[in-house]
Parts: sequence; C-alpha cells; structure tokens
Amino acid sequence: MARIVKGFYIRLAVMVFLWLMHVIFGSDTSFDDGLEKVSITYWAGIGYFAYFCFYLMRLKCNSCGEPVIYKTVYFYGWRLPKSHCSKCGKEL
Repeated sequence: MARIVKGFYIRLAVMVFLWLMHVIFGSDTSFDDGLEKVSITYWAGIGYFAYFCFYLMRLKCNSCGEPVIYKTVYFYGWRLPKSHCSKCGKEL
C-alpha cells in the first residue's frame, strides 16, 4: 500500500476517533444567557475536520499533479485513493 494511501486512512481513523470521543465524552450544547457552551471535544473535532478537508483537496500525484480524491466539486466524482495514479499510472 502506498504511503499516500496509508496516510489517508490514518487521518480518517483519527477523525473517526475524535468523533467518537465527542460522542462519548462531549457535553450537550446548551444556550445559557445567549452564549453557546460547547465542549472541547467538539472544537477538536471541528478543527481536525477542517484540516482533513484541506488535506483532501491538496492530495495530488507526485509526478503528474492529478488530484487523487477531490477531482470535481460534486461528491460522486470523488474516489478513494488507490496505490496508482488514475491519470499517469505511476505508483503514488
């Protein structure tokens, strides 16, 4: 399995872990005097999700520059990473 593919699945596992931590340990949101109180697990998950989205958009083939996952704006055009580039066929 290519390094890029392993990195993607490790980052995905971290995101799922942060989500589970929020579900298990996060407090419910409540409105008290007009201020919203949200647990730290929520902000950790949101911050990591923003990083993960940025990572997905910048993941490209090393030789030809073809995007690996984010190929179009529409979700049906996205693909899970494979060990070879879909355009040039070289290993990632």
